[in-house]
Amino acid sequence: MITNLTKLHKKHLDLQNIELTEEITNMRKFNVTLTKDLNETTHLLQKSEADKNSLKMLKISVTEQLQKSVQYHEEEVNNRLRFESKLNNTCGVFRELETRFLVVSKEYEINLIRINQLYIDSKNLRNSNKQLGEQNVLLQSRNFKLKEKQKSVDENTL
Repeated sequence: MITNLTKLHKKHLDLQNIELTEEITNMRKFNVTLTKDLNETTHLLQKSEADKNSLKMLKISVTEQLQKSVQYHEEEVNNRLRFESKLNNTCGVFRELETRFLVVSKEYEINLIRINQLYIDSKNLRNSNKQLGEQNVLLQSRNFKLKEKQKSVDENTL
């Protein structure tokens, strides 16, 4: 009966070890996926920031161009119309980039939270594994003691 219980317990521990190993493997794969997503998000964020700086430079250039064309009234009117058109386009693009920047920033924060949660989960799994290992050692020790007692009982009954 004890042997059966020991076998059952060993099978249970083996199943738990297999499940934990699979879970760790899955978490590592998920971590790799999150890292890739984080890298892509970071790349998009850098690209968005470069586009934003480029648009700022374009806005400065357009403003300087308008100041130079103030000398002539007709040119001023034409330049003002062109400036307003460019400015509206630039602001529209800026708003789109700003929106994309916010979305990418939120995705970055979400991915960072996921990575932190994965780190915590892996830490918890390591602690659980350690506890299971300690319990396994205790059970093996008890099993050995029970076998020794069984031998002594068998020897006494003979």
